[in-house]
Amino acid sequence: MKKSILFSALCASLSLFVSCSSDDNGGGGGGGNVPIPIHATLYSAANGSNQIGVYNFTPDGVTNGSRKISSANNSGIFYIKGTDELIVNSVEQKTTNVYGAVKTSENGADLNLRMSALETINNPHDVAYSDNHIVVSDGEMGSGFGKFHVFKKESSGLVLRNTLEVSFDVWGIVFIDKDLYATVAETNAVVVFKNFLNDYTANAFVVPNKRIQIEGINNIRGIGSDGGVVVLTDIGDENHASDGGFHFIANFVSKFEATPADGTLAFTGKQSRVWGNLTRLGNPVAIDYDQSRNIVFVAENKRDGGAILFFENVEAGGDLRPSLTFTLPKASSVNFQRAN
Repeated sequence: MKKSILFSALCASLSLFVSCSSDDNGGGGGGGNVPIPIHATLYSAANGSNQIGVYNFTPDGVTNGSRKISSANNSGIFYIKGTDELIVNSVEQKTTNVYGAVKTSENGADLNLRMSALETINNPHDVAYSDNHIVVSDGEMGSGFGKFHVFKKESSGLVLRNTLEVSFDVWGIVFIDKDLYATVAETNAVVVFKNFLNDYTANAFVVPNKRIQIEGINNIRGIGSDGGVVVLTDIGDENHASDGGFHFIANFVSKFEATPADGTLAFTGKQSRVWGNLTRLGNPVAIDYDQSRNIVFVAENKRDGGAILFFENVEAGGDLRPSLTFTLPKASSVNFQRAN
């Protein structure tokens, strides 16, 4: 049975939500058969199941539903609004899958597999999408090497355009305009590849245009961005289930560019950090952000078995309780998409 969290139409704060029953595809909340428009959706995936979490934001609240896919171990997710397709990396199948007709599918239904990459992706971690191209980060932690596979999504299927090799452990990736930003796992660094799709078109061993360190982060993983804000996760000691956190950095690109190459973006006055026992963060491996609602979404992979956590008003940082928590064993990925 799905959960629904309701809030006043005059309030944007998640802390004011109360429980009620609702239908994931439009009904509920005492509204009879009148459809409730979906204004935004958060999608999640996990290492421990074939469940895709679907959290719909409507004028009357947030409904929590799910779909099923063909893989039981997944890392990296992205919803394409224009074609109603969901990209999911399968760790189990060592590939990237694209599922169709997502919005019209029923709660609990199996999603229709539309296409898969034919090439082997040994250890997929994250996925980014831009201009009909899919980028997948691939690498074994601790190896000191990684890959970015670039696929062109065509009507006939996924076509591998090229593969880029790098001399660092890869994990989180996100497009900001035409530039690809990536986290350097096992460190506190972020790198950028400028004009990524146009300037990196052949198979090659490449070096990023710039690399900086983020003060306060111990072991970086996820990255998300919206409206000039970048959010980054820190898993701390991956064998410790309660020392994780995330960083919130407004005007990130300008701060990144102002920091010297191989320099460090200072913590004080530049960023804020959410961490502590109340946060329920231990190994947060993926993250996303919605500026319009000022909400941070985190996939917590280990603590309490795994969960999707919603945080609001995080600018001051500190030991904050999640506004909402949805259990998802070994949660690995989140992607937030507004309807318009």
